Amino acid sequence: MNRFCCLWPAVIIALAPALSGQEPSPSSSANRAGANQAGKADKAATNNQPDREQERAREDEVEIPLPIVSPRAVPPRTLEPLSARQKAVLMFHNTFYPAAIANRLLVAGFNEWRDNPEEWPSGAGGYGRRLGYRMGTLATRNAIQLAGDTAFHTEPRYDLCACSGVTARTLHAWRRVVTAKKDTGDETIGISKIAGAIVTPWVMHPVLPERFNTAGSKFEAGLGGLGMRGVTNMLREFWPDVARTLRLPPRFGGQQQPDTMRR
Repeated sequence: MNRFCCLWPAVIIALAPALSGQEPSPSSSANRAGANQAGKADKAATNNQPDREQERAREDEVEIPLPIVSPRAVPPRTLEPLSARQKAVLMFHNTFYPAAIANRLLVAGFNEWRDNPEEWPSGAGGYGRRLGYRMGTLATRNAIQLAGDTAFHTEPRYDLCACSGVTARTLHAWRRVVTAKKDTGDETIGISKIAGAIVTPWVMHPVLPERFNTAGSKFEAGLGGLGMRGVTNMLREFWPDVARTLRLPPRFGGQQQPDTMRR
């Protein structure tokens, strides 16, 4: 039974864009008694809705061409609140798209090389177990964060600091480990991030060897997850500087962003 506990978060995230429903359209409600042709047009538009929602969720984002799980950042003062559907689509992207899968493949390969955990076999079988555990951990954490961001109306994306100087931007990156922007623009405690990091080990560690199934081990893993978020926040914060130095295209942050990339 424990082997299958990693599957339910993946199913939830995979179905979330459809289960969250489409935002009601004022024009469609006003013309509810309209002709069948309008209904067919609405149906066709609905079929393409996930793609449009995904594009809207990624407007103004800086994409980091590295295999990290959430390889994006958003310049300050450009954050538009995401609907529940957009948050679900974004979390689906952060779980199942190539960058996220590449990250899990690399981490599982590193664990295989280090023979971690040593109780698991090496070779294809052991690598498959380690990859399954890593994908399950990612799906579980993202499912918890999606639920928290939706319930508490918080922003799931990382916002670049509207400040200058290495110290200020570094503090902003680490502050975002435990804080978040609300959909209204105010700041609050990042409950979804904290819960995602702390709760996930309690869900996933039962599939690991017995020595990992202690309260201390699970709590340590949760703190490690928060620490890793701080490291990836630093990468997101300073990546545009690297992109400009490497003269990468604007899509990858190679253009000047207002009030953010000053030294």
